[in-house]
Amino acid sequence: MTLKKHISSILLLFIPFLALSFMVYLSYDDAVLKPTSYVRIAISSVISIYFYHLILFLIKSRILRCISVVTLSFFYTLLFSSYVKYGSFSVGMIASIWETNINESFEFFNSHSFVVEMMFFIIISSPFIIIIFKIEDFLDNKRIYLCSSVIVIIVSLISFVRYLYAPAYEIKGFERFAEIFGGIPKMLSLAVQTKELLDSESIPITSKWNLIEGADDSYNYVIIVGESVQQKRFSESINKIDSEKVNGWKIYTNAIAPATQTRYSVPRLLSLNNIDNLYYGLNIIDLAKESGLKTHWYSNQARVGEDDTPVTRIAMRADQYNFHNLDYSLTKNDFVLIDDLSQGLEQQPNGNLFILHMIGSHFDFCYRVGLLRATPDLQSKCYDKTILELVSFINKVKETVSHDKYKIIYVSDHGLTSIDEPPFLTHGVGKQFSTDAVNTPLIFIESATERHSVEYDNKEYFLRDLPHTLGAWLNVSAKELNSDAEIDSVVNQDRFVIDSGDIRFLQ
Repeated sequence: MTLKKHISSILLLFIPFLALSFMVYLSYDDAVLKPTSYVRIAISSVISIYFYHLILFLIKSRILRCISVVTLSFFYTLLFSSYVKYGSFSVGMIASIWETNINESFEFFNSHSFVVEMMFFIIISSPFIIIIFKIEDFLDNKRIYLCSSVIVIIVSLISFVRYLYAPAYEIKGFERFAEIFGGIPKMLSLAVQTKELLDSESIPITSKWNLIEGADDSYNYVIIVGESVQQKRFSESINKIDSEKVNGWKIYTNAIAPATQTRYSVPRLLSLNNIDNLYYGLNIIDLAKESGLKTHWYSNQARVGEDDTPVTRIAMRADQYNFHNLDYSLTKNDFVLIDDLSQGLEQQPNGNLFILHMIGSHFDFCYRVGLLRATPDLQSKCYDKTILELVSFINKVKETVSHDKYKIIYVSDHGLTSIDEPPFLTHGVGKQFSTDAVNTPLIFIESATERHSVEYDNKEYFLRDLPHTLGAWLNVSAKELNSDAEIDSVVNQDRFVIDSGDIRFLQ
């Protein structure tokens, strides 16, 4: 192989390298990427090109080589299209494809312009088509593939070392390798995860409650489950607004969430649990149903995902449920839940339990308040704006149910830890843990209590015992409920939370 052909090959392959690098770059929402992110982008692009090389080397027929290149280029073009529109491909997006029908799929693709995608397809495929037809001896040069193989082996060793020494809260196994390699391995990994998660949704939950006395069905009960609200920032924000907006609220300022992440926290907020076990059969929805209430779950969070499916299993116990999103990329404004609430009240004016699962202050904060992109300095301000929207949302819920007797509880699944780099607030898992990561507001509002101003209570309460408080709040008696664990009765609780599946005792 002549030097001229070597140079030509390098220049040709540099074109798809730039295209694939740009595709992966689009999946990152960070305003400023870390150096390790650029390394990962480069690795993913090199590995993707290696797949092309391998196909060309193994297949001897020129026609089959062309078909393979076109097929791979089409695959990466689909990925590119999803990255441009929604960010990185995810379990929820695969679930959307999995559960849709052919007509809906065509409707989705026909709603977009193919000009950019077609340009990407041509840029990706053309160099390899040229190699096939113009530089045939390049395909027979073993040294090129030897170099590519060495690169892959080095990357594999790095991946394996990262796998061995990854913190406990990071995903290990094939998912970790696939995340680094990207492209086809990542898609296969996501497809496997999606199938497992969809299957786990169908695992039946059987109620284990032994009911003694039913609820007061003259009330409407609303549990608002928030997302990622740090108590410290919540207090700072509401202190700056008109006090009338929080009149009638009783706010517990020292409530401790069960866990640092949604998947571990929300099930414990709504089901009886202890340090070792979570009892799905003793969840608040089944308790309310058996006490005579009609139950509703309306969610603006994703339905399918590693963090979401454990919550979904409980949600689907409700008489009526509605998930507005299979994936976070399709998330709407939380006020769509108000429409659900209104429709539920039209169907049955009294005797309802509504659970509204908000997207709340989930990252990206600026996207949550309508800014598609923001500088790092704006991220913190955007987070505070989501808290102000939360205040408006709670008051809108109150207004919607205020025509009859009502009780409202707001609780967030966890808080966030403050850090010194964008987005300045993050999940407090592992080394990032702090008490702010689990300290979240707990709010009670009800029509029977006449409060003309906001009331604060700084009593420490570990929210893993919230189901006992919710039983009393519903005026329900059951054998499994413990009155000593209610918020107004509890004297002493073990001071621990769940951090990425492990027990963490607080000082």
